[in-house]
Amino acid sequence: MAISEHIRVSIVRNLSMFLDSRGFTDSRINVSSLAELLDTNRVYLTYVVKKEYGLSVTGLIAKRRVEYAKSLIMHETHPLRVKELAARSGFRSSTSFYRTFLRLEGCPPSDWIATNSRQ
Repeated sequence: MAISEHIRVSIVRNLSMFLDSRGFTDSRINVSSLAELLDTNRVYLTYVVKKEYGLSVTGLIAKRRVEYAKSLIMHETHPLRVKELAARSGFRSSTSFYRTFLRLEGCPPSDWIATNSRQ
């Protein structure tokens, strides 16, 4: 697929702003709604994300959500429950959060919390 450099740069810039603003914490975000938000279409968004990040759109969102959850663990003064971490990170359920965290980090969130919380 070939898209113009102008469109690619626009998508990358808008996606970067979306990620920087923590838009990924909205549990309702999906490929279609993100494409609409970035003023592009699903095909272009999927193509650009794969080329720029080496991930699918949902994979990028999941990765950012887990990274955000880890930053919450590291910076909160009181321990957060897994359910609260899931909600604040944009996951629809603690089960989905648990499964995604385990897949990306290689350990359950509770183990990561025990090792890395500020307590």
